[in-house]
Amino acid sequence: MKIGIIGYGRFGKLWAEVCKPFADVLVYDKNIENGESLGDVLGSDVLFLLVPISEIENICKEIADKLDEKTIVVDACSVKMYPVEVMKKVLKADQPIMATHPLFGPDSVKRDGLVGQKIVVCPVQGTEDQFQQCEEILTKLKLEIIHTIPEDHDRQMARSQALVHFFGRGLAELKLENQEISTPDYYSLLRINELVVNDTWQLFFDMQRFNPFAKDVRLTLLHSLQALEKNIESDEDDIEHLRQDIVDIDQKIIQLIGSRLSIVKQVGAIKQKSEKNIFDKAREDKLQKLYGEWSDICGIDKEMISNIFGLIIEEAKRLQFEDVS
Repeated sequence: MKIGIIGYGRFGKLWAEVCKPFADVLVYDKNIENGESLGDVLGSDVLFLLVPISEIENICKEIADKLDEKTIVVDACSVKMYPVEVMKKVLKADQPIMATHPLFGPDSVKRDGLVGQKIVVCPVQGTEDQFQQCEEILTKLKLEIIHTIPEDHDRQMARSQALVHFFGRGLAELKLENQEISTPDYYSLLRINELVVNDTWQLFFDMQRFNPFAKDVRLTLLHSLQALEKNIESDEDDIEHLRQDIVDIDQKIIQLIGSRLSIVKQVGAIKQKSEKNIFDKAREDKLQKLYGEWSDICGIDKEMISNIFGLIIEEAKRLQFEDVS
């Protein structure tokens, strides 16, 4: 088997090394002089795109018309929805594609070894035989394969990777180090910091910007920390300022609902002109699903949020119907 690798960064070097015992490995990277040519690498049976997330579209555009139709293209980005969308859009319609995310890196392999490490696999387009050909590589490496879809991957990784790296990078500013007086939990913080600082800033920003669920998780954490700080600084016997905070928030909620209903009226006017139906059950279901996802992220009861927005949506439909009448 011939395995091609585009990208020879820290993970590219690791992947080339572990695959060499059972495959002919060809490596291309525009920044190295002694690697194979791009043309040679594109003739591989399986081609791994081990480039940063932000570079995946550029490399796909560069190779799309040069690829052998039987070459299976595999990415290894730490988000999945975006690269899958790009590969399907840019590469040929019949190009075999499989998306993966190794849940390990050079540091974890050095510490714990490769055997038993996990890798996420999302078959995108191709035949069962082609997918099996790719998975045989992973099986030979004795990796634990997790099958999923890109959306589920990104939703979970927003918590298990993007959040951890966000927190770890924040800890770096504190310049924490070993000290004589400390609890065991303190060393857990040190380890989180050490796990993320060896990765590039490009990887950090890419995983935050290209994962559609990462921002909500980050904001939830920040809001929680701000609330904790406010509670620490407050007088626990004086709840009046907390009650005022509630009133202020309620006022903002009502103002936002008013703004929403104002936009709803504009939408109703557009529907009236184009003679579109006011009621759109599919969109309502899609919104309620989205509200449920946001509720999970924020740790709020989904049924309560569903009931609240159910009332808001009913009022929106009433206003649109009223305008039409």
